[in-house]
Amino acid sequence: MLGRFLLLGVGYVLSLVVFQSGFLLKRHELPFYSSCDDVVASFSAACWIRPTFKRAIWIVVDALRHDFVDPNVDGRDVPGSTYFQHQMPNLENMIRTQPENTLFSKFIADPPTTTLQRLKGLTSGSLPTFIDAGANFAATSIGEDNVIDQLRSTGRNITFLGDDTWVSLYPTQFHRSFDLPSFDINDLHSVDDMVLKHLFSELERPDWQLLIAHFLGVDHCGHKYGPDHPEMRMKLRQMDSVIENITKHLDEDTVLFVMGDHGMTATGDHGGDSAAETVAAFVAYSKQKIVWNKHSRRNIYQVDFVPTLSLLLDFPIPFSNVGRLIEEFFSSSNLVKASKSNCWQMVRFVQSYVEKQPHLKPVIDFILRDFENGEENDVERNAAVMRRLQEVLREAWTSFDMALMRVGLISFVDCLVYHLYLMANRSNHITVASIAIRSGVILLQLAVVLGNQARFIVNALDMILASSVVYYLVLTLFTWTHWITTGRTATAVFLLFYCLSMSSNSFVVYESTVLRFMIQTFILVSIYENLVLFRRSNRKNLSSLRDFLKTFISSNTLKWLLVASVLIRICSTFERCREEQVECEPTFFSGNLQAVPDDNKKMVRFILGITSIFATNFAFYRFDNSRNRDSVLSELSFASSWVSMGAISLYWMLQLLPDAVFQSFKSFSLRCAQLVYVIAIFNCALKLKNAKDYKSLVIGTIYSISPALIIILGDGVALPLVGLMITCIFLNRVISNDVHRFVLLFLLSLYGFFALSHHPILSAIPWQAAFVGIPGNFSIQAIPAFLVLLHIFASHFLVSFTLPLSMSLHPQKWIFEYLLVNAFKSFAVAGTAFVQRRHLMVWKIFAPKFIFDAISLIVVVVTLSVALILLKLKPLHRYGMSS
Repeated sequence: MLGRFLLLGVGYVLSLVVFQSGFLLKRHELPFYSSCDDVVASFSAACWIRPTFKRAIWIVVDALRHDFVDPNVDGRDVPGSTYFQHQMPNLENMIRTQPENTLFSKFIADPPTTTLQRLKGLTSGSLPTFIDAGANFAATSIGEDNVIDQLRSTGRNITFLGDDTWVSLYPTQFHRSFDLPSFDINDLHSVDDMVLKHLFSELERPDWQLLIAHFLGVDHCGHKYGPDHPEMRMKLRQMDSVIENITKHLDEDTVLFVMGDHGMTATGDHGGDSAAETVAAFVAYSKQKIVWNKHSRRNIYQVDFVPTLSLLLDFPIPFSNVGRLIEEFFSSSNLVKASKSNCWQMVRFVQSYVEKQPHLKPVIDFILRDFENGEENDVERNAAVMRRLQEVLREAWTSFDMALMRVGLISFVDCLVYHLYLMANRSNHITVASIAIRSGVILLQLAVVLGNQARFIVNALDMILASSVVYYLVLTLFTWTHWITTGRTATAVFLLFYCLSMSSNSFVVYESTVLRFMIQTFILVSIYENLVLFRRSNRKNLSSLRDFLKTFISSNTLKWLLVASVLIRICSTFERCREEQVECEPTFFSGNLQAVPDDNKKMVRFILGITSIFATNFAFYRFDNSRNRDSVLSELSFASSWVSMGAISLYWMLQLLPDAVFQSFKSFSLRCAQLVYVIAIFNCALKLKNAKDYKSLVIGTIYSISPALIIILGDGVALPLVGLMITCIFLNRVISNDVHRFVLLFLLSLYGFFALSHHPILSAIPWQAAFVGIPGNFSIQAIPAFLVLLHIFASHFLVSFTLPLSMSLHPQKWIFEYLLVNAFKSFAVAGTAFVQRRHLMVWKIFAPKFIFDAISLIVVVVTLSVALILLKLKPLHRYGMSS
């Protein structure tokens, strides 16, 4: 049984990986570098053109959104704007009063808006692809041409201060560096304080030509509190003071750049492509005139900074740059030379790139013919050529490998048909032919996944998969009558309509509302079903309709179902808003407790969270009949759970403190969370050793890990989390129909994702979970990553783990059916991504949905595998309905 399940699980996972290899492509990086010899300089001592400045100061204020700086913004209608707008008065005054010395503009980031990808774009001038967001926490040195290497190649020195991501990207290039780790989003001050400690002494040194300072406090403040919080006002004012002091150190030969690498949403998150996330601020200042062409003012893309910096300091523009220089910085005479150099650099790049992507050659050749036939000193013509090349390259970097996508989908179909065959086949016997086919498919899939995408392997996989689909489909058709029932057919049709509706972007945006409606509909059906069963069983005892209804209404079953329906409706309060839900109003339950500016609302959240966890502990104590109350270890376990409740209460209580006060208790807060983890691990080990059967093991394990889950997910979603745990354990007491109970559990796992304040978008990833009980910049990154995954997919884990308990009659069979419906859902999402790959919203809606759904299937496969292993170790001794 376990072997067949693992065979299916591996097949589904490999199908997903093959599909994403074709859907989520990475662009090809070229290992070529520009040099001074590429361009004939018009000035004997120059590399490409005469330099405008000798030195530059480059200040990156992480997550500095455009409206944080804009002196003309009117945020009176924006809630909380007094905390983040007009909080940099010195910088705003400089923009208003020195228009020829100060350039201010929107600074457009190309998504994904994660810091690592933005730094790559800011230094190499290249555009990221969607999948690059996954590398944000795995920084490696840059392998393509960039401004840092180019400056070093011309014999100039670079000093760096701040976020250690830069040192990961450029480990040996800095003359001097002062860096600190950057991933502790709860730490607003350490990196900034370190930068300030060294910044002004470094400014006095004469041995650098580029000084880079990367401040993190604004970004971390956004993650922790959101922009509409007093701490944000303090951070912005600090940055304003720093910039004012830097301007006092400038001379005529030095230019200052201040910029954000991305923005942030209303909740302080980033990673997606909304305007709030992509529109950062850009300010340039010098004692000499730098704004020459006011009429050409446009929004500046971040990649445009690369050729601009290169030409202002006169070093070669990086080979792979696709940015266009910022024309305002160049006088009329210099603009012609600069524009020509930029255009030739981009032309040279696309000529090399097209050799790797020959399908682009026709359109590139058409653009280059216009370029060659034009006047090279025509600035507008050069700008038009570069703009057209940018458009072609953006399109090319969102291309797909249709063969891999096709093979991934066919692999999925093959696994689904094989899955149906195994469920329809009453015999547990697996034929030699079946083993041979499955082994061949998996080996070829592994070859593709590991990078060997030779056409003959893909073609071989196509043939084997087609044969396998036909073979198992025929076998299944001969045995389907033994497995298909009326209940299963109705359920299959219902789930089919649900999966097909995922092709609508509106459904994906409002999926939580649809799921909530479906769950409440199933609850009403269950109430009606219980009413019919109750009437049949009590026909003789209840003579009148009045007595019948009175007795039924007072029954525990009806009470449980009505309470469940009300709880599902209440859970909508805890749902998170996403950008496309224009009418959605975020509640104070989503986000961090510290980010809630209203003290009364903070207290409501805190009290509700505390009430939920203590009520849960009491409920488990009251209804857990599997616990041996005469055992000393059992009672010790129960007593330790109250210690966990106390530690959680203290942990949340400390979140109510102002940040300055909280810093004094930071270590104690960490210990509280770690104590909860230690007790949870101890109690889980105890249950695994002493549990008599799977029922007692599941209830005991959920009871043991519930404090850890609660502290990871936070006080804001304590109530829906508690409701989900209790429902998973006690659902079989109130719904007698196995199929209805099964479908309701499946829907609960999906809706639980939204009720626990998630959405399938990158900016909604709860990074704060990585630091619950884990010190900042923990060296083993797998542990923080696991906490984030547990936070996101808690509902899938809970439902999968408790499924055998809820479906206690033939639990192995229901485990296979649960994997089937989840796999079919993932196939529908992947199929939608394939069909909608040219849809306007593919990267905003369908691609993130695919990524989250693919990971959820992997979580389900792993959890169900563990459940099967535990079922083998601790079989269920009681079958049927629980009393």
